[in-house]
Amino acid sequence: MEHRELKCPYIQGSKITFQLTTSSSTEPRFITGTIVELFKFTLSCVMAIMPDDPYLKERVILKLYDRRFATELREDQRIQPWTLEIEQEYQQFIQDGRASDFIRSLHTEDDEDEEEEEEEEEEEEEEEEEEEEEEEEEEEEEEEEEEPWNAAQDEAYLFDYMQRLYEAEYEVYQKLEDIQGRDIPRFLGRVTIPGNDSQSATVSEYVDCPGILLQYIEGVPLSDLASFAPKEAWQEICEDAIRIVNLLGDRGILNEDVKPWNFIVRKESAVDYKVFMIDFALCNFREEYEDEEDWLKSKALEDEEGAVGCVMESRLEGGFVYRRSARIMELDERFLSQLL
Repeated sequence: MEHRELKCPYIQGSKITFQLTTSSSTEPRFITGTIVELFKFTLSCVMAIMPDDPYLKERVILKLYDRRFATELREDQRIQPWTLEIEQEYQQFIQDGRASDFIRSLHTEDDEDEEEEEEEEEEEEEEEEEEEEEEEEEEEEEEEEEEPWNAAQDEAYLFDYMQRLYEAEYEVYQKLEDIQGRDIPRFLGRVTIPGNDSQSATVSEYVDCPGILLQYIEGVPLSDLASFAPKEAWQEICEDAIRIVNLLGDRGILNEDVKPWNFIVRKESAVDYKVFMIDFALCNFREEYEDEEDWLKSKALEDEEGAVGCVMESRLEGGFVYRRSARIMELDERFLSQLL
């Protein structure tokens, strides 16, 4: 049977309806709005909407963790585009109880992988390079012997992956409530788009689309700074972005997706600019790490500060001078010098 790829329903000018739960509400309420702007769909579907709601009178950002239309993620994972036939297979997979078992097995594998990584780190200090290569060859052979997932399993994997992204981003906004509207957008509420009104609660659990509603920040990505702000403002703007990166680190957050385009620069006046950091779905938290040593080593290897500073220094060709902070230099000396 030929599967026909369906067009994404998130189109500029179209209407969209979702359930919104805010910190001040006990029950979710339905909101309808018009999509007025679309952004590149990568791990999530991001759009600006104009709500038809008396309490939301300004343009807002709707970010949906929709496995069906996470275009870049599906391509990266080599998962075929979503179709109705695939959805039918997936929902049957859920009703049979196999989806919950499959997702549970994914989490078990993740836990085992973490234990194996810790053991491998200890072994690397003792084993010869030849022994390590033999282990890698054995792992590759085992992977080749594994049966490929079917379409329903692919969807279950994507659902679980998107759920983790949603939960991570939601947790970041909760941890950073005091800097919302100042260094990051204001968090306006949690969103759900029901998969289908006729579905059972069991099916809904695995097909409802989660999301978040955020303050709309008018501006440009930090990566486009050269064409947006005068050269004399570049140094201060980039340093503000680095300050926010380090602020998240102080709050026990490690962001694996720090890039210049994940900052928005807003013009405040003729001479003043303000930076906002966005996109926190790929964040980890201090409490997830075994100990302080493991946490600091991960921070050193990720080099979030350098992901902004080094890149922008290169992009601006002398218009910004990156001065590595003392804290990062200390981590470099402690963890990276041994790798050089």
